[in-house]
Amino acid sequence: MDYYRIFKIGLLVFGILLLRQWMPELFQNVSGILPSSRHNPQYNLFAWIMIFIATAGLIRLLNRF
Repeated sequence: MDYYRIFKIGLLVFGILLLRQWMPELFQNVSGILPSSRHNPQYNLFAWIMIFIATAGLIRLLNRF
């Protein structure tokens, strides 16, 4: 049994639970956090950069499995 993989999955679940507790609106209305015309340009740029970094990190993590 690969304990490192179980640890990473547990860490992911723990992170999701923390996000759900700290930001409940994230799990109720995803459209409110995505870049759109309702937000100012600085928010949109920051949001797209963070989405890109998160996507790249997830791809790297999934390639290690």
